[in-house]
Amino acid sequence: MRIRFPLARPLSRVAPVAVAGAVLLSTTACDSQSGDASSGSGRTLSLAIIGTPNSFDPTQLVEGQQTYVWNSVYDTLLIQDNGGRLVPGAAESWEYSDDARTLTLRIRKGMKLSSGTPVTSAAVKATLDRIRTTPGPSQVGLAAVASVETSGDHGVVIKLKRPDGSLLSGLSGAPGVIGDPKTMMSKSSALTPVGSGPYTLDKGATVNGSVYVLKRRDD
Repeated sequence: MRIRFPLARPLSRVAPVAVAGAVLLSTTACDSQSGDASSGSGRTLSLAIIGTPNSFDPTQLVEGQQTYVWNSVYDTLLIQDNGGRLVPGAAESWEYSDDARTLTLRIRKGMKLSSGTPVTSAAVKATLDRIRTTPGPSQVGLAAVASVETSGDHGVVIKLKRPDGSLLSGLSGAPGVIGDPKTMMSKSSALTPVGSGPYTLDKGATVNGSVYVLKRRDD
């Protein structure tokens, strides 16, 4: 499988590359014959990876090699840096209550889905609720969540049944993606993802199961 896409942000938080498929990231600083080497504009990066994405439905995302594809389309609430430290992602800050049973996240302002819709606490709640109530690879990562509430447009409050030391790490992976409440319930979300990440899936150039072409967003 092949994937192609333009680099708009570091890919340090995703799995290492191996041979077997491909992701094509258009407009990266890969080809020394064209474009500006400093900006990567107009260039394409091709990656060979193992494993075909089984789905782009937020409830069915699989981590590992497939992360190269969906992690380019979806933002996650938190990010793990190269040292394994948790740093802000779509959530610019987070704080636990003293009893570690309430986690409050502050969502970054100004983010938009590829549809143009602003990313709000309602979108985060809708995605978390769907993941934790839908059978899939990420459901177990939110097993300790009792409820998700919103506080204004950018505050998310996660109530836990019990303290969960793995929750923050989970929110930097598939359980922490942000989907589009208007489309993620549709079967079409499996092949037509709408996220706030730096790339969009080029359906016209993508051959499902073989080549995935990702285009860098203008914004």
